[in-house]
Formats: sequence, C-alpha cells, structure tokens
Amino acid sequence: RTKDRLGEYAESMNFFEEALALYEHSLDHDDDRIASLQYEMGVLAFQMGERDRGEECFRHFIRIRKSKGSSMDEGVANALFVLGSLHWATKKRDLAQDCWHEALEIFKGLGRTDDDPYVKSLKDKIHRAQRRPITRIFRGS
Repeated sequence: RTKDRLGEYAESMNFFEEALALYEHSLDHDDDRIASLQYEMGVLAFQMGERDRGEECFRHFIRIRKSKGSSMDEGVANALFVLGSLHWATKKRDLAQDCWHEALEIFKGLGRTDDDPYVKSLKDKIHRAQRRPITRIFRGS
C-alpha cells in the first residue's frame, strides 16, 4: 500500500497481482486473505480509473465473504455502498438501489442507528433515487 500512497498505482497493482497469484496457488479460493486482497485491488483499480476491474474485484470480495456464512459483514456493506454508487454513475438505477438496500440492511443489522453517517447517506441516496431521474447524487449533489 506504500506505493499507491505515493501515486505509483500501476506498480502497486503489479505487486497485488503477484500476491494474488501466489495466494490462489497455495490457498483455498475462498480464503479470507484472497478476499482482502481482492478488496484492496478493487480500491486501487477505482483509483486508477479502471471501473470494470474495480467492480470485478469487489464482486469477488463480496462472493468470498458471503460464502463464509456471515450475512452481517461491514466490509461487504462498504463494497456494496461503492458498487451502488458505481451503478448509479453508469445509469443502472435498479442495481444501484439493490446494492444500497443490501448495504443498509447490513449496517442496520450491525446495530448502526439512523444517525450513523453511512445509514444517513444510504437512506438519502435511496430516497433521492426513488423520486428523481438519474443524476450524480454520489458526487455530493
């Protein structure tokens, strides 16, 4: 992560890809370490402007974490929050709302209250998505 903090995203991604190849060769494909690496690679891909790759990494992360049987996973909720915003930006309203609703359910299941910033934001995004045409609500409008 030091390299990506210095703006050396491509080099960081190369290191992540090498680590992923090693993990996939030596670990179970549903290992939490692979999930964590997929999440980090997704974040980095988004920072690099690679939406499709970021989405794919987040989907792998979500699949692995859900396969572990935990329906209340804050990391999954965070990934769904981001994916919802991505879907909204690409005019996939239904997918966006599905992601945001699932993220909201998880956060509430974890005991977050209505005054929690994530809960407030999700409720606001869902409400605005239901009442108006697609705009860039995830960018602070």
